[in-house]
This record gives sequence, C-alpha cells and structure tokens, in this order.
Amino acid sequence: MVLWPKRSASAGILAQILREEIALTHEALDAHLVTQAASLLRYALVDVGALSPRDDGWAGFNLWLDRFLRSQSDEISQLLNPFCRWDVTARTRLMIRRNGLTDGTFDRARGICRSAQRFLAHLHAQNIALLDAPQSVLDYYLQDHPRERESLRNFLRWAAESGHATRITPVPAKWADPSTSYPMHTYREWMNRFETEESIPLRARICGLIAGTTGRPSSTTAKLTRSMIDDTGERMTIQIGRSPFQLRNPLPALIRRQLDEPRRWDTQSDWLFPSKLRAAHTPITAASSTTCRSWAAASSRCEEQRW
Repeated sequence: MVLWPKRSASAGILAQILREEIALTHEALDAHLVTQAASLLRYALVDVGALSPRDDGWAGFNLWLDRFLRSQSDEISQLLNPFCRWDVTARTRLMIRRNGLTDGTFDRARGICRSAQRFLAHLHAQNIALLDAPQSVLDYYLQDHPRERESLRNFLRWAAESGHATRITPVPAKWADPSTSYPMHTYREWMNRFETEESIPLRARICGLIAGTTGRPSSTTAKLTRSMIDDTGERMTIQIGRSPFQLRNPLPALIRRQLDEPRRWDTQSDWLFPSKLRAAHTPITAASSTTCRSWAAASSRCEEQRW
C-alpha cells in the first residue's frame, strides 16, 4: 500500500482529481489519455459512492461512435452519421429489450458501423455516389468481400428505405430461405407449449424456453448453476457469459419450481440440473427428445432477431 501511490497509474489520476487538475466526473475520466487506468479508477469511485453509477456499455459505445464518426470524411459522414446514430442505436436498444444485454451486443453494433463505412469508402474510391450506384457495384463488392454480406444488410436496407440508394436491392435476409430455419409459426407453437403445457417435463420446459429466448446452445443450458441466477422475488436475471439478462415470464416461476423440487441425489451441488453422477450436471445426451426439439426450433428465433 505504501508503494501503490508511486507505481499505480490509477493513483496518479486520483491525485490529479484531489489537486483539482481534472474534475471528478465520468466525462473527465472518459477524456483522460490513460483509458485503462481511468476505467479501473472509475469502478472504484462508483463502488464507494464518489461517482454515480452509469451504463458503461452504452457510454463506451457512444464514445467509440464519436471517435469513429469524427475520423470520417465529410462525404462518408453525411450518410454514416444518421445511420449509426439513429438506425444502429435504435436496433441495438430493441435487441437489448428483446434478448437482454449480451457480450456481443455492442461488438455487433460496431461491426455494422464499420461495414457500412468500408462500403461507402469503396464507392468513394471509385467516385460513385450511393444514390447512383447500380446493383452490379454491390454484387462485385460482395463477391470480393463475402464476409460483409451479413453486416452490410442493415445499412443497405436503411439506405433503400430512406431514399439514399435507389438502384441497389438490399441483401435478402438469411431466414427468408425456408431451409435455413424452422418457420416462425413452428417456433411460436413450441414456445407456447413450453410456456403453458404442464405435461411437458419441467426441465424440458426450462431448457426449451432458455434456448428459444437466448439462442444459447444446449451445452451452456445444461451447465447452469444456482450462482448464475439472481432472484429478487420481483425479477430474475441469469448470468451467461459476462453480462446478465432478465428472464421473462413464465421462466422465473419455472426455475423457482426447479430449485424447490426435492433432490433424490446430489443434494449438495450447485447445478440447476444435477446428475446422478456425483458433482456433475445432467449430460446433454440424457436430455429428453422434447428438449432436443426445442433447442432445434430455437434456431428460427435466433435468425428472426438478427439484424
């Protein structure tokens, strides 16, 4: 502790705050040149109540967006700015409201912004305006950059709907092909059954609803533990990865029933689905056929909620 103030970059920033060289605000820490040390210090200041909590995910994305847009030329920024600030931001909020905040939420948003910038830069290099760009330009671009197809779809759809692109047809969604996923009426039928039918085993209902809501694989669902669940009585969140998300009804009630059920074996472990084997979770191969079908049907939900 004696050596920490001399060695730590965070301690140096704290000293600047105490000397009133920088303000004790989130904005001042955002603008600091030593970003990692400022971020670590921010967490400590929030923990002790010196700074008010804030949504770091959104704050970080908005800071990145400011730097990203400032670095673009005026020709590209005229189109990129409204797309990123309005369309991408609105769709990101919709995704969070539907699925909760996941590890890849803002990575996906940044990837879509970068993909739109690369396509606009390609047009600018060829001296072609987006409004006048023919379909052949997009086809040749995707032929040379096939990985851009998914992330570029949102920008092309926005450009077509807003009148910025009149000669380009947006890339069709992958789920438009019936062979890529279950039809939506099949997905909704299964989800309704998992929500309402008491004849389906409780474990199958829980796994089916988690898979259909989050798109998580069966290997992840089978390894859920009590410590991953935060239940306040009014709402329940589950931690998969680094970011928790809130569960919608009737999942909280079903999980509470699962936790309250008496166990005939493995009464000491933390597994949500304990196995007969000591200190092990229920193996995936032991899942019922109903649960397996639910995990497969969940693929359509994942496709629907992509951008």
